[in-house]
Amino acid sequence: MLFPIMRKNALTLLEVVIAIALLGFLLTGLFHCLQLGLKKSITAKELKQKVLQIELFQERIKNIFSHFNDNAELLLEKHPDAKERALLFSYSQDIDPDFEMQGAVQSMLYLNRKKELCLATWSESGQTRMETLLENIDDFKCSLFDAKKAQWMEENEEEPVMIKIDLEWEGKKMPFVFFLPESQPVTYPYSP
Repeated sequence: MLFPIMRKNALTLLEVVIAIALLGFLLTGLFHCLQLGLKKSITAKELKQKVLQIELFQERIKNIFSHFNDNAELLLEKHPDAKERALLFSYSQDIDPDFEMQGAVQSMLYLNRKKELCLATWSESGQTRMETLLENIDDFKCSLFDAKKAQWMEENEEEPVMIKIDLEWEGKKMPFVFFLPESQPVTYPYSP
């Protein structure tokens, strides 16, 4: 009897097809995980960019309000360029990269028709600067805190101690409160 010689290490066609199919499933899973990771990375970068924009806006406005002095004016007025009421104010700007913008300036914080939160600044010499602080803002409202009445007012007040800016950005409401420098220094009794 003749027995056929069989190779013990040879792969059959069925085994090769199964191995390729398993490899295909594994690679599909790995590519899917990679795609999800990239999407999450892009989402995290977009969120980080939005947070940075909000922090820069907050720091810019806080810096401006910290330069208010006794002669500073603060008004909530309707303006033709503004979608809602605009916050008009004057202050002294000690340091600015543009020499013409140093000293006493007037500014307007407003939401324009393109849904951009803008800061327009005018110097005494007539120089103008337009800044877009945030984009895609759905709503912008300002309120002034009247210390005598102990409430937020949407009308002009004599000497507000705080300014509240309410923004609605991409469906999220964000309130910001900024303290204004007091015209009279606060003194505390000292007991030795």
